[in-house]
Amino acid sequence: MLDRVHAAYPMLPPSEQAVADLLIADPRAFTTAPMARLAAQAGVSEPTVLRFCRSVGCTGLTDLKLQLAGTLGQSLPASWQTLDGHETGAGLVAKCADHALVGLLGLRGRAAGGPFDAAIEALASAVHQRRRIALHGSGVAGCVAQWAQLRLLPLGAHAHACTDEASQAASLARLEAGDCLLLFAPEPPPRAEGGALTTDGRRATSWRDAGGAPGDGDGPAAPATQAEAARQRGATTILVAPRLPVPPAAAWTGSRDVVLLELDVPDAAGHPARPPSPQPLLQALVAEVLATGVAQRLGNDRDASLR
Repeated sequence: MLDRVHAAYPMLPPSEQAVADLLIADPRAFTTAPMARLAAQAGVSEPTVLRFCRSVGCTGLTDLKLQLAGTLGQSLPASWQTLDGHETGAGLVAKCADHALVGLLGLRGRAAGGPFDAAIEALASAVHQRRRIALHGSGVAGCVAQWAQLRLLPLGAHAHACTDEASQAASLARLEAGDCLLLFAPEPPPRAEGGALTTDGRRATSWRDAGGAPGDGDGPAAPATQAEAARQRGATTILVAPRLPVPPAAAWTGSRDVVLLELDVPDAAGHPARPPSPQPLLQALVAEVLATGVAQRLGNDRDASLR
């Protein structure tokens, strides 16, 4: 959202630039201020604030605030900073919900653009042409892969969930041109001071460092390794992974054969009581979106099977 405001800024009239200046100066305060206060602080009318929202691609102030909150939702919600281990059930529900909402708003804000459309088109094409769809995930992400299989099978997809090293290695070896690999990246391990250790003892900065090479006995291969293996075999990879600091770009970055659907997973590093990660929830939502999109591409008769 901030990038969009900066890009639109030179084309805005001076009155709307005043609203943009207010947003850029303190985006967090902007998300909580009512319309009247924003207009007064920018020295403009309330209709001007609404025109600014539409100029940057939003339907109104509420939509802009939601997208802006998603952009800002990379750090732990403030409510978690006061977690003392003695919350009531209702308090825990509220804090867990707040934690998940950060990720959900982030996903909503990042849905613009072509990645989801490209992913849906690749899956729909695979179903239509009777090609294989390999669904990979390990740990909790493996459960999401199995859920995605249940959602795609009624559409006539040749979908198979693989949740362990041996089955994933065999699945990768069978991929051909026209096939799809829908890969749910595992949750990165909690980061200790200086970062989490990878399988070779290095400090991990992202999911691209997790896991080993295919067949090395250290568990399922890293998502980046699997994506590259699928690309070399002519298959399209759809990688659903958290957006975190990453090392230098992988060889497949920018490839049309790899679609990256990044998730905004709140960072809880260093918190004494690590909150439940919303990553499985976000990945399950992505699976639902993709299955529904495929059903729509294939026709309303198959869409009915999702209900």
